[in-house]
Amino acid sequence: MHEVCFFRPPLYHWGKIGKEFDAAMVRIFDERAAVQATLDDLAQRIDRLIAAERQEEQHRAAPAE
Repeated sequence: MHEVCFFRPPLYHWGKIGKEFDAAMVRIFDERAAVQATLDDLAQRIDRLIAAERQEEQHRAAPAE
């Protein structure tokens, strides 16, 4: 029996990131999309999700006025 471990960072948007990743893999393997272009697009999408999460964290951490 093989045990598989996958590191998932503590990100609120991890579900969205996982869906973006899955969709990119479908485009690459099923739809035969260009690998580099698809992964570049995926990286940009993930960067936007992480940036949005950081902004949300900063907003929550800001003192109430």
